[in-house]
Amino acid sequence: MIVNADLHIHSRFSGAVSQKMTLPVLSKEAAKKGVHIVGTGDCLHPTWLKEIKEMQKVDEGTFELNKTRFILTAEVEDAMRVHHLLFFPSLCSVEEFIKKIKDKTNLAVDGRPKLSMNGEQIAECAKDVNAMIGPSHAFTPWTAMYAYHDSLESCYGEMVDYVSFAELGLSADSDYADRIKELKPLTFLTNSDAHCLHPDTNIYTGDGRMIPIKDISSLDVLSIDFNNGLKCRKTKSVKVHKLPAPEMLLEISTRRNTIKVTGNHRFFVMENEDIIEKFASELKRGDLIVSLRVIPLKGASKHLNLRLRRHYKISMKGLKVLKNKRKENGFLQKDIANALSITEDSVSLMENDKIKIKEDFLKKMCCIYKLNYEEFKDKHITGIEPNIRLPTKTSKELCQVLGYLLGDGGLEKGRKSTGFSFTDKNKKLLRLYRDLVYRLFNVHGRISKSKTKNSYRIRYYPAFLNVIHQIGGNNLFIKSRERKVPGIIFDLSNEEIASFLRGLYDAEGTVGDHSVELCSSSLDIVKEVQFLLLRLDIRACVYKNLLEKNKKKYRHKVSIYGRDSITKFYDIIGFNSEVKNKKVEKMLLNFHEKCKDSFIDHLPLRETVKKVNDALNIKISHLPSIYGYHINNSRDSFKRRHIVRYLNLIRNLNGGNVEKTSHLIKKLETYAYSDVILEKIVNIKWVNSNCEFVYDYTVPEFENYIAEGIIVHNSPYPLRLAREFNRFEIEEANFENIKNAILRKKGKIILNVGLPPQEGKYNESACIKCYRHYTMREAVMKKWRCICGGIIKKGVKDRVEELSDYPVPEHPEYRPKYLCLIPLSEIIAKALNTTPLTKTVFAEWSNLIKKFGNEVNVLVDASMDEIKENTNEKITGAVQAFRDNKVIIHPGGGGKYGRIELPDDKTTWKQPKSGGQKSLFDF
Repeated sequence: MIVNADLHIHSRFSGAVSQKMTLPVLSKEAAKKGVHIVGTGDCLHPTWLKEIKEMQKVDEGTFELNKTRFILTAEVEDAMRVHHLLFFPSLCSVEEFIKKIKDKTNLAVDGRPKLSMNGEQIAECAKDVNAMIGPSHAFTPWTAMYAYHDSLESCYGEMVDYVSFAELGLSADSDYADRIKELKPLTFLTNSDAHCLHPDTNIYTGDGRMIPIKDISSLDVLSIDFNNGLKCRKTKSVKVHKLPAPEMLLEISTRRNTIKVTGNHRFFVMENEDIIEKFASELKRGDLIVSLRVIPLKGASKHLNLRLRRHYKISMKGLKVLKNKRKENGFLQKDIANALSITEDSVSLMENDKIKIKEDFLKKMCCIYKLNYEEFKDKHITGIEPNIRLPTKTSKELCQVLGYLLGDGGLEKGRKSTGFSFTDKNKKLLRLYRDLVYRLFNVHGRISKSKTKNSYRIRYYPAFLNVIHQIGGNNLFIKSRERKVPGIIFDLSNEEIASFLRGLYDAEGTVGDHSVELCSSSLDIVKEVQFLLLRLDIRACVYKNLLEKNKKKYRHKVSIYGRDSITKFYDIIGFNSEVKNKKVEKMLLNFHEKCKDSFIDHLPLRETVKKVNDALNIKISHLPSIYGYHINNSRDSFKRRHIVRYLNLIRNLNGGNVEKTSHLIKKLETYAYSDVILEKIVNIKWVNSNCEFVYDYTVPEFENYIAEGIIVHNSPYPLRLAREFNRFEIEEANFENIKNAILRKKGKIILNVGLPPQEGKYNESACIKCYRHYTMREAVMKKWRCICGGIIKKGVKDRVEELSDYPVPEHPEYRPKYLCLIPLSEIIAKALNTTPLTKTVFAEWSNLIKKFGNEVNVLVDASMDEIKENTNEKITGAVQAFRDNKVIIHPGGGGKYGRIELPDDKTTWKQPKSGGQKSLFDF
């Protein structure tokens, strides 16, 4: 029988691999690709091995699911970073191998474990359990045998004769490999090795913080439960995937948020009054993207463990008690000095009331003299410096002071020490905060007129600065543009967060004609304020880099628009300034339906409302005029409050009987009371990625997380499965026959199918930063450094040239043909002038797979007339161009895949004259 096999894939437990890489998905997708046998990959990972055992067992080393066969495979990395591919004959063999390597790695960390062993040691373990071994992607310049060794023997030592195969990898084919003499005895395999957000993208975490995705490991995140009311939930995550960044990213902007992503990252979009998924590359201006409306976390007050070095003034009677107790216990002054690690003179000065005694010194002395410290302090302490009251837990008043400090606080450097101050033009407001600080800390502040500015100032001394640092960290007093909200704020109660924001708005807030605004030179503060406002169900927009003309500085602004959000701001936060509060009150009095809140919290549910009206015989005249206005004027968007009001109205109009429309009512309720908001994309454009890596997050339960306030999907789809595979002629699809065919004992490999080597991402030598290509001579002359400063990575083509024994390939008689196969999704994408990971491409791909059974049949075996009948002329022409070897390939290099291009004269299908690439079954 003839079978196609892809023997090297990875599960979702390997780094940078889609979470869709599950056994059910792999089994179904393999059939669509025309592959009959798939390697399990990662069978050494304990959780993945448990899932493998649940499949139907064909024999000891073969399993089946959805009519796709699986054999036990894994990839491991040795101490030199070389990757090795392993095929196991049985579960017992896998478990024996695990016992041999368990002390060399942690198998639960990654599906591709890193072993503290060399290639020879790994091959010995493989031989002991009758497993097959060979180098993975042998020519890849990062983690391959020929990246670190010049020969098989160098890698495998005395076990070199046990190695039975070599995997070619994406950037090489048999023409490359058969120029190297030592590889002639080996069987060549071709497999797919089947395997996002800008690093500064802020992720909303389950403990109420926002953290750049590059700084996150596994922790709780906020997600949306799309199956239960579109509610925001706290959920477990697995890990962050780190991938090389492409040249360009999509920058997607709404009125509130901006996010940078790769084109294949998925978003949730409202279309035809339902939420669907779209790839970023499919989005366009005007699309309604699903974002976060509110963060339903409560938080709680925190206990504070503040410390302060105090000095005590002791009465003469108390000093006499200490001196007498020292003598009674037979201690000299030098004995006490040694115990306190100070000089003898210092002890003398303390006993003679020349200097004050430190708090910790007094505690130690009382312990040495066997005195009760608390009793002595109550009787004999006459003065404390500094006499600062230390709060034991956070409070609304404390948070308000921290907010005001963040906005208007600054360091005051004196000759000998550094304190801090508040500065404000509003003297009355300064008095309020001076009194607040006194009530909290028992610290007096004196208001004085600033000499250089038209403002007033309260100064505080250095000891108090130390206390503030302990509470709020160092973010309060650094340069304005580098400041951040103190970390302690984020998981406090909502009441304390509101007080913190009140203090910050007192310092930096203003009231405009139709908005409440806060300006700062720190973009972090502006984004963090927007985030904290969501805790209070208040929406705000961020505007970056606005020129403040009077100061000739660029600043950032967060603005609160809309009646609902401004009302909540006034009720929950507000100002301590009477003037600002009166402006807000006046604004609220003037609010009406045409106020500038049209882009905030709208729900496009016109058709659903019409269906409810028709089903319940509700005439528009029965409803307030605003509903008639929306329906009759074809306005599809209602404000959320209108939908809530409508739900109450129809129940009253129908006496609560809404059974006939229960599914429609549920839909309206879901959106009206959800934790999400629909926002129009106001701008979308491709921008330079300006980063080395991009990141993705895995959230198994809900498969989404919140990035920059926008709901994003957490994984791409596994389209690269079976992009390379092997065709076997064997008696039965199982491990034993695969093994015999690789060893050339019985059965054989009749064809290697893979990408053209030029399309591999390391085919030519190129810079890993800017992807500029170099010849070998140019790279050597530049000492492998690009003109941009990046490293030039040696390409597979140049590495083969170094290792080759023959000027042209010399294929042994048993070597099968190598068929170059470009994935069908890429060909369709090129024909339609789009990217492979779009729904349009997926729809065309699915249609062809449904008709012809699998991808291989479409690309090589089906007649062109049949293809023409089942798809459009552009796609038909692209498939014909592939068969005629007319597809133009621009080689990859430096970590960037090569790209294909269609010839200008093949954009529509034409009857071929003759020749072209042979059918798969011609080999």
